[in-house]
Amino acid sequence: MKKIQNILTTLLFLGLLSSYSCSNDDIPMEYVAGRHDVTFKVNPQTIIDAYRYSTHLEYIIGDYNLYDAPGYNLRIKLLIYDKEGSLVSSSEQSLSSYRETTSFTINLPEGDYHALTICDLIKQSSQKEYWTYKHEEKLSTLELDGSNNKNLGGAGRIIGFKSKDFTLKTLDESFVCDLEPVGALIYSQFTNIHTNIQQYLYDKYKSNINVDYIILYTKNYPSSIRFNSIGTYDISFDTEDGHVYPLTAFYPDKESEDSFSDILVVFQTPYMSFGVGAVDDNNYYWTIGEEKTIFEIKPGEEYLVGMSLQTRDLRISRF
Repeated sequence: MKKIQNILTTLLFLGLLSSYSCSNDDIPMEYVAGRHDVTFKVNPQTIIDAYRYSTHLEYIIGDYNLYDAPGYNLRIKLLIYDKEGSLVSSSEQSLSSYRETTSFTINLPEGDYHALTICDLIKQSSQKEYWTYKHEEKLSTLELDGSNNKNLGGAGRIIGFKSKDFTLKTLDESFVCDLEPVGALIYSQFTNIHTNIQQYLYDKYKSNINVDYIILYTKNYPSSIRFNSIGTYDISFDTEDGHVYPLTAFYPDKESEDSFSDILVVFQTPYMSFGVGAVDDNNYYWTIGEEKTIFEIKPGEEYLVGMSLQTRDLRISRF
């Protein structure tokens, strides 16, 4: 009898204990999975501030605002990869000025991660991209493809970037992302625009050539930006023997001033070659003057590529 009472007492105790215990459903997920918020505060103004010759750049992009017409926005993208390099979060926001800042807050399980914050430019009305994201699912395959838009002229090719490894452990985290420029800026300038270039071309080609416009070109065009497993990037260039990539056009008979400046965006490379040619009814004449090369182009640097149409001396200098 005493043995039966002991059994009943034990069962009653276990029943009471069960009634007071919590199920997994009652425990908040952040405590079960060890999840935490991580906030990225993104500042794109540091992209522009990196360029020292800011007076001309600010004139082009309008006091750091982006083209009231036709209207472009900054696209800020945050990509987070786990320690195996697989994408675990992708977020995107839009800003109207380099002077604006924004924040992303992502909830993630505890662990090791790699974050990429990238800023580029898209057109408001058509969502036209200068750069197209490809193969985002892996950090080692991520690519920004620029091969469908080979116009290097204008501030639209500027890209900002920040790469960061971080660990989530026990507490929420917050990071400031001061974006850095990926490319260098090259300002092009022609002087003595109204000089009679036709005579020079006649002497060279023994033919009457009515110049429609003069172009600055390069022979190695940056076609894509490819990332790797540690979050850094490499630039891929299109280079073909005998092929050139026109950059900016100058109209000797239409320009009212003696000099004309524009802006180009190029990317880190051991060298980049430039030259000047003339166009007459879609016929190209290479070259006017001598081709020149810039060596060791680095992000955030600025250069001037200029030519006097009177002397046809192509000059390259670093600001």
